[in-house]
Amino acid sequence: MQARLLPNSDEQWNRCVSMGLARPNEALSHHQLVNTDECAFIATSITSNMLSQGI
Repeated sequence: MQARLLPNSDEQWNRCVSMGLARPNEALSHHQLVNTDECAFIATSITSNMLSQGI
């Protein structure tokens, strides 16, 4: 899983940098997104897809 932040302003960009992200526009790996073992991933869907069966 990867994600990318999209800061809309200099204020948001500077906030990302102050939180330790040297380059806020680069893709973040799952280890960068969640850096703890105390986490749960929960997914739901209405329609079936490759990740889950719909209701």
